Order: sequence, then structure tokens, then C-alpha cells
Amino acid sequence: MATSIFDAAAKFANVIVVPLVALAFVQFGWRWGFGITGMLSFLYFLAFLIVYRDPSRHPRLSPVERDYIRAGGATREGPAESGEVAMLGYLLRNRKVWGLTIGFAAYGYSFYLFLTWLPNYLVQSMHMSILKSAGFTAIPWICATIAGLGIGGWLIDHLIARGYDETPVRKTVLVLGMLLGLAVFGATATTGLGNYGFP
Repeated sequence: MATSIFDAAAKFANVIVVPLVALAFVQFGWRWGFGITGMLSFLYFLAFLIVYRDPSRHPRLSPVERDYIRAGGATREGPAESGEVAMLGYLLRNRKVWGLTIGFAAYGYSFYLFLTWLPNYLVQSMHMSILKSAGFTAIPWICATIAGLGIGGWLIDHLIARGYDETPVRKTVLVLGMLLGLAVFGATATTGLGNYGFP
């Protein structure tokens, strides 16, 4: 659930930012689309700089909590004892790392598809206004946020708590989620969307 909250926040950010950038683009010109994302990124950087601490430097972390984190397999703080090259070699020999790499490559492409191709497709092929396309572009991100919290977070935790083996549970949900994501191809066969309340 903790990971799904973190991931859902990244998705839900697009529900807010895509219409905001579209509005800035229409009202103030295309440069402000980049300006807004740049300013928001800088504000996030400042928040991270102020809030983030290594566990050993966090003033409110008790010794019991610190021991619990370490016992749970947390990575040791500071540079790796074996050096960066040896660590890279270890990662490249690990099958799980390759699986994650392939998965995140597909995930990154999906992000690209929904953030760049979809709004452009809606404007150029479906002849929508920029603001209307931003409204429709936010829909997949809303669905992804809800699915991430409900399925990727609550359902997986619930099934594991009931005694199911966590590896098959996570793999099954991941594969089914990727297959359901193929529904986006329906957008290419759509001939009309009507007026759903977006300007």
C-alpha cells in the first residue's frame, strides 16, 4: 500500500498538471506550459531538500524504528562498501533487475503515450480544443490512480494477509494490469466523442 500511494501520487499529479498546462498554454502561450512544469518541479525539489533525511539523521526516528527498518532489509546508508562498479556488476547479473528494467521500459512508454501522443491525437485527429483534450487526457490518469490504490495496494496486501504467496499474487496483478492497459488501443478506433462537459 505504501508503494501504491507513492506511485498513485505520480499518476494523480497528471490529473492536475495536464489541464493546468493546457490552460496556461491557451491563456499565456506555449512557453508557460514549460514554465509551470519547471516551477512545480523546483518546488518539489525544495520540499524534498527540506523534508528528506537518511533514517540515521531523522530527529523523530526512534532506535526501535531504526532497528525495525534495518531488520526489514533496508539498504545500508552511505556509499557501497564494494564500490560502484562491483555494485553495477551485481545488478546486471540479477534476473529481477532485468525484469524491472523491461517492466519500467514499458511503463515509461505508457507514460509517454498518455502524456504526449493522446492529447496530440485528440487535437489533430479528433479536432478537439486543447482544453477539451486535456480533460480527456486526465481520464486514464484518474483510472490509473484508483486502480493503483485499490488493486496495486489494497487488494495485493489483502490477498497476502490471507495467506496467498506474494510473488504469484504480484505477478498475476501486474500481468493482468498490463493486459487491461491495452484497452487504450480503442482510442484509435473511436470516430466521435460527443460533448462530455469539457470546454
